[in-house]
Order: sequence, then structure tokens, then C-alpha cells
Amino acid sequence: PGSGRGFKPSVIVRTLMALFFSGGEHLSDITHLAWDSLVVALSGLRRLPAPNTLTTWLNRCERWVRRGNVSRRENVVLYGINRVHRELLGILARLLKKTRLMLDIDATVIKTRKRTARICYKGFPSYQPQLAYLPELRAFLSSQFRVGSEPSSKEVLGYLEDCKASMPEGTSISLLRSDAAYYQQDVLKWCVKNEIDFAIRAVRDDAVMREVWSIPPDAW
Repeated sequence: PGSGRGFKPSVIVRTLMALFFSGGEHLSDITHLAWDSLVVALSGLRRLPAPNTLTTWLNRCERWVRRGNVSRRENVVLYGINRVHRELLGILARLLKKTRLMLDIDATVIKTRKRTARICYKGFPSYQPQLAYLPELRAFLSSQFRVGSEPSSKEVLGYLEDCKASMPEGTSISLLRSDAAYYQQDVLKWCVKNEIDFAIRAVRDDAVMREVWSIPPDAW
């Protein structure tokens, strides 16, 4: 969507990236960056949009629709971004001649003071999105927004299916790598069904350790 303040969408996005990479926590922090000649130079911009301009642009991104018989609503702006992102990943995969790719998933805790945040396991208000990467391409694949109180092990099969559907054209998942949040029977069955190898950290409970110690040394 346009900003309505004379700034191209690309300028808004580059400003938000400059804010993120410089450690900004609030849109109002852009007023401090606007006086930093190095940040302005690195972002390639002559001047930075004001905080209210960024707020207006982000609010215009909140456009939701229902497609076909799908029950959940879909953000049309993110839908368009995801389509472009998938096309770019496909180009990158073809240039690098990669068809089988590792899927690396982990949750990240983002500390915030927003009222919609929830207390995470570390004891402070946060969001805790799931993030998926393709290491061979050195690229980000997809994310799933979650509040801080939501366990990263909750309803992960749906996110795995979303990741699979988001893979660039002509590629497939060769290996799933994750922490113990994905150490679930349904996840392992999903990997076997889709012929995907996995490297998932197991919970070292008594049952697991008994199986580990039962393996003879020459079998490792």
C-alpha cells in the first residue's frame, strides 16, 4: 500500500529495516535515527519517514479476506509478499542448483512492552514467533506469529505443512532440524511419511536414556 505521505513503499520498508537492524524497539525511535548520518547513508535514503507515517503505512497493511472455502482469514498484503518471496527463493535455488534443502526451524523470543504481549517462559512480556530457514540458500523461508505464552511445541504440524507449501518451486525438504519442541511422535511420523530425514533434539528422559545405553559402542 502507498504511504500517502509521498514516500514509496520501498522507502518505508528500508526505513523499517534500518530501525530493526540498529536495535530500535519502537517506531518512535526513528526520530533518533533520523539524526544519525551513518544510518541514513547505509539505508540509502536522504531522509527518513516520521513515526506517524510508518504507523499509517503499517495500518494499511491490515487488509484481511477469506479465499474460497478457507475458514481462516488471510492478509492480502502478506499473501502478495509471500508470493514474491517464493519466486525469489526459486531463482536463488536454481542459481545454486539446489533441489533438496534442509529446513531449520526454531522459535525466537522478542521482548516487548506492547499490551497484547504475554509473559514467556523467561518471565517477561514477549512474542515468540516460529521461524524457518533454508541454510543451503542462506535464506529465510517463513514465520508463524505467536504470543510469548504460547508453547513452541503447540500445533507444529500445521506450521510444517505451511513450510512445505512455501518451499520454492522445484525444491523439496531433505532434512528437518529443530530443537526438542518438535520431538513429538506426530512430527516424526510426518517426516517418515514425507521421506524427510530429521535431526531433532530428544528430551533426555529415562526411557530415551535407556535406549541410548542399550546401543552397543560399535553400533554408533
